Amino acid sequence: MGYNIAAIIKLMEEALTQDEFNVLVQGDFYSVHEQFADGQSLSERRSKLIDRVIKHREISKLLKLIEKINPDVYEEFKVQVEPQKPFSPASEENTSGTELIKGPGKLSPQSGEEFRKREDPKRPDKIIILKSSTLNEYREDKSEENTELNLKELQNCLKNKDWKNANRKTTLLILKATGNSEQYTLKEEDIKGVECQLLEKVDRLWIDKSEEYFGFSIQAHIWKSICEKTLLEKQKHFGRKVFWYTEKSRNRYKWITPSELNFEWAAYKKIKGYLPTLSSIEDVTVNYAIINALVTKLEKCSIQNKKGAN
Repeated sequence: MGYNIAAIIKLMEEALTQDEFNVLVQGDFYSVHEQFADGQSLSERRSKLIDRVIKHREISKLLKLIEKINPDVYEEFKVQVEPQKPFSPASEENTSGTELIKGPGKLSPQSGEEFRKREDPKRPDKIIILKSSTLNEYREDKSEENTELNLKELQNCLKNKDWKNANRKTTLLILKATGNSEQYTLKEEDIKGVECQLLEKVDRLWIDKSEEYFGFSIQAHIWKSICEKTLLEKQKHFGRKVFWYTEKSRNRYKWITPSELNFEWAAYKKIKGYLPTLSSIEDVTVNYAIINALVTKLEKCSIQNKKGAN
């Protein structure tokens, strides 16, 4: 489960005086302090800090600083603000796969443990090693016969704003619907075989629980609004709109990886179409290549966001 942003904002209000807040920001988040201007309210300044820590995944850093300043108030809010499973980009990547750079030396997995390799065609020096525990997790989830139970689990994740697990369970549901128990990543042709009823149920859950910011039909609306000459350019344009294709340096963009997805930031900023990604453990980047096939399938199934997407 992710951090409770509303509770963190309330914690700052209760735990920090205005002077303490300003000292904290100036000392530990100076780039935010530089954005402060005369006439800004304290609430506006708190919002700028929250925006920064979510985007740069520094929520735990902020909480530790607040705890140090006012441990008594922090203790009162601790259960509300901290996730059940602390978010860690590093630990997330280790559970989904380990990126290794090829070079001198040998890879030595533990004896008896199953590994699968996934090479990035654009980065031949990089491979992803998938542990047997990760693969078994996918096998077990995909062998679950009760689709309604899986939908209920997805609904609970979305209700609790657990976007990370909701995104994962959505991918597993669609993978299971392909009927290929040995497959760990979705391809364009797979989407054609998914039942319309399942797509509609999953889409409706995402739309209802995200206030119409996330969902397949939201992504379809964005896709159909883009006019580009080639499929590749349309994919890139779409990627920029939903923040999957991001600028890493001046005029240099790249597709983000599944481990780079920033769920709290996207929910807080209400980034339309950011989720779900239908990305799997073997995907080198978010699964942007299937968007065209997904939109075509949604049209055939007459699935759309009835209230529209702006």
